[in-house]
Amino acid sequence: MHEGIRLHLAGSGGGTGCAAGAGAITRLYEQGVIPHASHALSGDALNLGLAAAGQVEHLRPGWTSGLAREKFTSLARALFSRDLRRYMDLKGLIYRMIKPVFDEDAYRRSPTLVSIGVTEKRKRAGRFFTNRDTVDPLKVFEATEAIPGLADPVDIEGETYEDGMLSFTLGDLVKKAKAEGANFVIALDSQWGPKRKPVQAKADPDCELVVVRPSRMPLHPLTADARTNREAFDAGYSAVKNNAHLQGLLKDAGI
Repeated sequence: MHEGIRLHLAGSGGGTGCAAGAGAITRLYEQGVIPHASHALSGDALNLGLAAAGQVEHLRPGWTSGLAREKFTSLARALFSRDLRRYMDLKGLIYRMIKPVFDEDAYRRSPTLVSIGVTEKRKRAGRFFTNRDTVDPLKVFEATEAIPGLADPVDIEGETYEDGMLSFTLGDLVKKAKAEGANFVIALDSQWGPKRKPVQAKADPDCELVVVRPSRMPLHPLTADARTNREAFDAGYSAVKNNAHLQGLLKDAGI
């Protein structure tokens, strides 16, 4: 990367957008993109955390087959237990799938500063944890995905936290990147649902913003269905690979 380029990644995940984000991040890292900083919410926190630790190879199998194998979501499980929080096995995802492979030391030593947004439940206020903090990163990954009603909130150092998407949007992550000195931001806009607010790449003389948005992505909440997640992953991967504007900018940046 040319000297003077301060590249940041931003990903908000959400539903099958987490799998699409994993595909986009996989392609970027395959091309040699090593961001100065990453800003993330929801499942993209896991994606960018593993990538920062040098473990991007775990993203494809994790999203395309691992969730199905671990039965991450199950309506039958929730109905049988009469507890909607059993629909999503968030602790299983974090502690059965991620913990055995996650290189925490590499994550903390990574040249990429990773910021993960969460919501403090008591104050209903957002905050960010980074890979430079001393808190358990697995708890932070769990907290940013803790959707109220579908997962229990997470205690971190005496405070209770839940879903980062309650406090922040992808647009907020882009603003954060710019405020921290980024002059090149790649924003992964893959949230699902008809009411989402797409980020627009507005002209800015101080920062080149490229919004990566899959052209054909299934609009679904997070699921353990292998085929759906595989389609979303491939859509995210292709959205980077086939983005001529982004590819031109990366070439100009010496990547």
